[in-house]
Amino acid sequence: MHNVSVFRGHGNSEWRLQTSCTRAGLTRFDRYIDELLPKFRVRAEIALNRQFNPSNRQDFSILLGLAQHHGLPTTSPQF
Repeated sequence: MHNVSVFRGHGNSEWRLQTSCTRAGLTRFDRYIDELLPKFRVRAEIALNRQFNPSNRQDFSILLGLAQHHGLPTTSPQF
C-alpha cells in the first residue's frame, strides 16, 4: 500500500472536519436555504446580470459554489 497524505487545510490532524455552516452554528440546512441563500442570490443576480433558479440543480450548485467562494457559510465541506 502507498502512504498517501491529503492536506485538509488544518494544522492539526485531530481536528474534526466541519462545514462552515456547522462552525457558524447554522445546523438547520432548511433555515439556511430559506433565509441566508435568497439574500445572497439577489445580490449575485444583480452583480452577474443573470437569474438563478434554485429549483434547477445546476443553478443551485452554481449558487452554492459562488456563496462558498465569497465567504458565506455553506454545507459543503472545505478541504
